[in-house]
Amino acid sequence: MSLLVPYTRYDLVRLVYDRGSVRSQEDLPEGVRLHARVPDEVSIRLADFRESKE
Repeated sequence: MSLLVPYTRYDLVRLVYDRGSVRSQEDLPEGVRLHARVPDEVSIRLADFRESKE
């Protein structure tokens, strides 16, 4: 999945690293863009920040 997580929710970035597999990370002015694979229960928590589904 592709995510754009605002810096104010960096706890979710840590969650992705802890529970998933990060393919790439890009720091942008508006937040952190991640391309990652995560379990379904984590994906649900990230739904508001999803850019696209792989």
